[in-house]
Amino acid sequence: MKKLSTILLLLLSFTVAIGFSANCNANTVRGLPSCGTWVKDRTERDKDLFSSAMDETWVLGYLSGLNLYEPRDLLHPIDANSINLWMDNFCNSNPLKDVADGAEALISELRKKARHG
Repeated sequence: MKKLSTILLLLLSFTVAIGFSANCNANTVRGLPSCGTWVKDRTERDKDLFSSAMDETWVLGYLSGLNLYEPRDLLHPIDANSINLWMDNFCNSNPLKDVADGAEALISELRKKARHG
């Protein structure tokens, strides 16, 4: 699992540039797919596994990066398939957003569960 986390973080460092402001309210995220791309790639997974795998890897890396700044490991009880299904639902419901919006919404939901559970 540590090898997978290390690989994902390395991929994240090569594909994503995040600029943090002093108060963390203005971030730029690069290299992310839109929800429209996510839905298309996941729907056409049989034809093009590579594109879907890249989208999924991007989301896992981004979530791993967000999780590093959490006081508790929010991703511990969740597997990649569950995250992908959550993202499928988010992107189908929010086609004009991007996958970073979905990942941040998932982290927010996990924070709420951690506080109440």
